[in-house]
Amino acid sequence: MKKNIHLVLFLFVNLLIINSLQSQTKLKLMQYNLLYYGRNYAGCSATNNDVDDKAAYLKTIIKYVQPDIFTVNELDVSELDANHILNNALNTDGVSYYQKAQVTGSFIGNMIYYNSDKLVLKSQTYINTSPRITDVYQLYFRSDELSQSHDTAFIYCLVAHLKAGSSNNDKEDRGIAAKKIMDYLSAIDANDNYLIMGDFNLYKNTETAFQNLTNYSNSAYNFYDPINKIGDWHNNSAYKYYHSQSTHTSSGCASSGGMDDRFDFILISNPLRDGSKKIQYVNSSYKVVGQDGSFFNQSLLDSNNDDLPTAIVTALYNMSDHLPIYMELSVNQQLTAAEDLQNTNFTQLYLQNPVKENIAFELLVNQPNRFQVSVISLTGKLLKSFQIEVQPNSGYFNLDVSNLETGIYILQFTDSKMNKITRKIVKK
Repeated sequence: MKKNIHLVLFLFVNLLIINSLQSQTKLKLMQYNLLYYGRNYAGCSATNNDVDDKAAYLKTIIKYVQPDIFTVNELDVSELDANHILNNALNTDGVSYYQKAQVTGSFIGNMIYYNSDKLVLKSQTYINTSPRITDVYQLYFRSDELSQSHDTAFIYCLVAHLKAGSSNNDKEDRGIAAKKIMDYLSAIDANDNYLIMGDFNLYKNTETAFQNLTNYSNSAYNFYDPINKIGDWHNNSAYKYYHSQSTHTSSGCASSGGMDDRFDFILISNPLRDGSKKIQYVNSSYKVVGQDGSFFNQSLLDSNNDDLPTAIVTALYNMSDHLPIYMELSVNQQLTAAEDLQNTNFTQLYLQNPVKENIAFELLVNQPNRFQVSVISLTGKLLKSFQIEVQPNSGYFNLDVSNLETGIYILQFTDSKMNKITRKIVKK
């Protein structure tokens, strides 16, 4: 009887393992207008908009949100200031996985920072919109399918900062820029995981720019509002949970007016809505960081925010006159840059899957180590066991499993300190 209980427990644990291995990986996104980071302009100076102060505030926000993709507007177009964020707000306190794209544009520009444990920046280009270019970043997910089939999911981030102002000319300029963006996507047949994010400076959904983005002549390239909050956003309390500007009521470096505009957006393509390209928007994950609906026409400090710690609210207020936009995506693939390897001697595990005659894998380690590699059936029976010696920078192996029947098995790696890593394999 005891043996049967142990068998049931083993099966239960392994089913949990398989479900875990098949679970989707989450990607956190944050878009933020940084308010003239590193640029002295329009009342912003090294005194009232100091980059060291801003980096400290941004660091507090980043540590709280922990984004995997972080896109920004209003960054001084210089490697010095782009790296200042990287080194003082992102890669700090033991974190070292953030990387960035190349600086583009003039005066103030956009940038993307990303978690290189999960993502790789494959390419970047731009669309020549006015008054600022729209940057296009192509990233791919570090999938465990890369080592075998070179297949993975791609994600494209278009970072835009449309013309500010409420005049007819300003609205027309925004509409022209949005049309250029959509024409570009049409020309390259952009039927994939696309996001467009940034400070759009839109007052209502009927503006030509918003219509161009969401109601384009070819609907295949339309963007969608993940929260479907469409309307006249300006100074309208019905949208108080989605207003992202301004965190201040008094002018100076920051704009005045209080929280009464939805200028900042992340819009998604249809594949991100339906998950047809391996990545999907996580329902109800979209939010304006720091906005709890209690600040309509007020400063961010004029009301108690029960959703966030006081330190985060203070950092948001001091960092910018905009609030960041946050959302999550789920990736229907397993991550190779293994989050479950953090406390072991493993650094990377690349595994061919499914397998036929051999299991091919690459095991990377920080220091020489010996591993027990076990192939276990779903009933808990040990079918094969191998001892391997692994040296740093040399960990390619092929294990013969030609005598295994077609089915699902558990592959378990145990290091010399009895740390275990488990993977599901499918034998064809």
